Amino acid sequence: MRKNKTPWWAFGILLTITFTASAQDPYSYFSPLSKTAYAAKITELKARKIPTVYQDKKEQQSYAGIIKERNDAILEDFENNRVIADSLLLNKSKAIIQRIKASNSSYNFDSISIYINRSAVPNASCYGEGTLFINLGLFLWVDNDDELALIVAHELSHQFLAHQESKIKKNIALLSSEEFTSEMKAIKKSSTGKYERFKKLMKEMVTQNGTHSRYKESEADSLGVVLI
Repeated sequence: MRKNKTPWWAFGILLTITFTASAQDPYSYFSPLSKTAYAAKITELKARKIPTVYQDKKEQQSYAGIIKERNDAILEDFENNRVIADSLLLNKSKAIIQRIKASNSSYNFDSISIYINRSAVPNASCYGEGTLFINLGLFLWVDNDDELALIVAHELSHQFLAHQESKIKKNIALLSSEEFTSEMKAIKKSSTGKYERFKKLMKEMVTQNGTHSRYKESEADSLGVVLI
């Protein structure tokens, strides 16, 4: 019985096709893992210093804790390979930012950096220090560059309007307020109804934050339209 053997020249053709495709586009089939593609970004995040914003020791401590938590969340995405360096989607997103930048010279784009997150959730986010994430799942829902541009502009608006920073400062001001600290002390001293009083206090805080967030989202929508 004669064995079927692949002719030697077939391997040559296969190798030629493979190397040609790799030379044209190294990301044709798989995007590099973020640990490899973004080693410099990971180093930058690890070396990032927390600025001194408050003179009050407790307020600065609260601020530092929030900023560290935010930085750790970004770092975790990169270290756990949740960020991809996709040449098509990433370059498309970067090109949109460049077009927005060219038409809006009054805004500072120096700190802006955009990345593609592997998440299948159709969402985008702004961390407040210049990092923008567009989830991979979002690209399944946008139909054209204009829709993507509006989403990118919305996230840029959060950055330009310092929404994250203002939210952090608002929370610190609330937690440091005389009304909040007095109620917390009263709850600790109370012999009954501690849970209900604490629940009510937290509910009021969440409600205030929710109202604040809805207003900021509308504000980002408005500026986003202006930017594009």
